[in-house]
Amino acid sequence: MSRQRLVFLGDSITQYASMPNGWINLLSERFVREYDFVNRGFSGYNTRWMLEHFSEIENDFKGAELVTILFGANDSCTESPQNVPVSEFASNLKELIERIKKMEPINILLIETPWVDGPSYLKYVNETYPERPKLEKPTRNEELAAIYAQTVSNVGKEINCPTIPLYEKMKNYSNDSDLLSDGLHFGNRGNSILADFIEKFIKDNVKVKTQLPDWKDLS
Repeated sequence: MSRQRLVFLGDSITQYASMPNGWINLLSERFVREYDFVNRGFSGYNTRWMLEHFSEIENDFKGAELVTILFGANDSCTESPQNVPVSEFASNLKELIERIKKMEPINILLIETPWVDGPSYLKYVNETYPERPKLEKPTRNEELAAIYAQTVSNVGKEINCPTIPLYEKMKNYSNDSDLLSDGLHFGNRGNSILADFIEKFIKDNVKVKTQLPDWKDLS
C-alpha cells in the first residue's frame, strides 16, 4: 500500500469507533491524506478470545506505523464467559504485545480501560432487552474498570510501552451526559477525548507525511 497504516485492536469500543463521530473516524478526518486506518475491533471480545484468534489477523499488523490496543471493558465484566481475572488480563496483554511486535510495527500504544457509568449501563441494558431477566446490578462498574485501567498502566510501565491515561481523563468528565452513550460505549465527548489523545501521540512521536503535493504547489 502507498500509505502507512494505523491499526486499532480492541473490542466494541474500537469496533464502533469507525461510526460517524467515532474516535477512529475523527482521526481519519484529521489525517485523511496521511494514513490508512485499519479497524480490528471485535464487539464482545476479551483478551483471552483475542489471543485465541490472533493468528487469523496477525498479518494486518505487519509494518504498521502505529498499533493501538484497547481492552478491559469485557474482561472486567462481572459475569462469565466474558470475565477475565486481572492477573490473566495482564498476562494476556503482554502476550498480545509480544505477538504484535513480531509483526514489526513502528509504534505500539496501550490505552487504559475506559471509565464506566454502572448505573446508566444497568438502566440501558434493562430497558433495551426487556425479554431478558432483569439485572439487579450492572455487569460493568466504575470500581472494576478502575482496577483494569490501572492494570493496563502497570503493564505499560513494566514493558516500557506508552499508555494513554484514558480512565482518569474520562472520570474528570463523569458528569457530562455526552461522555458515554449507554454507560459503557462512547458518546461524542468520549470519542473526542480519545481521538485527541491519539492525535497528540501521533504528532509527538510519528513523522507525519502528507501523501502527494498540495495542488497549489503543482502549477
